[in-house]
Amino acid sequence: MPVTALARKSPTTTAAMLASAASTQSPSAIAQPVGWLHLGRRVDNRPESLATWRVTTSQLSVAAAVADHFVVATADAAAAEDDEIEVMTRTPTMRIIVNTEAITVDMRRWGQGRLVHHCDGAAFLSPPTAAGSPCGCPRSMADRKALAKAGRGPHPSVTVDCRLAQAPGLGMFRFQSASWKLAESLPTVRAALAATGGEALCELAIRRVDVPIGGGSHLAYRMPALTVLGPWG
Repeated sequence: MPVTALARKSPTTTAAMLASAASTQSPSAIAQPVGWLHLGRRVDNRPESLATWRVTTSQLSVAAAVADHFVVATADAAAAEDDEIEVMTRTPTMRIIVNTEAITVDMRRWGQGRLVHHCDGAAFLSPPTAAGSPCGCPRSMADRKALAKAGRGPHPSVTVDCRLAQAPGLGMFRFQSASWKLAESLPTVRAALAATGGEALCELAIRRVDVPIGGGSHLAYRMPALTVLGPWG
């Protein structure tokens, strides 16, 4: 049965169908990363935030394992891009395995579909002719955020490479975010990771934030949060 039909099946049936399809795949080298973690998606070309984690992968065996280890709402190849399988979980938290080197952050500003500013907050990272020279960004995150809000500065780009604690043998998954809050938390996260002396068990969570906007109304949005729980293993 086509993978696109899996979205109409129950979670148990979804896992079984994916596993059956995966068993017929010919062996191939595992690409890196094997999958991506998302807290949003695009619907009718408009962004939509999600309350639970969305996983995409091009490998049926990986999709089957994710469906087996998490309570799954749907698994649908048609909903993702580039012929990938989309697995919609019902969990707002992921237990992941991370080390200090697996978390990176840089600053990026896009204009007219191209990268016009790329730095680490102190020096340019690209283009090659500018790499290493001062980028002119403020030192404080608050000042950088104010410039970005005014359209005159870059936004953070955080990348977390990890393994799923429930299925560490699957390989590396990648999560990327432009969240200022996540970027601001990284010094604390890195210090906690360094204290473990190696790989650490972490929790990657989707958190809802409600901001009062007056008149008793609130503006709600969702943000990622990364917490170090302790050493892995």
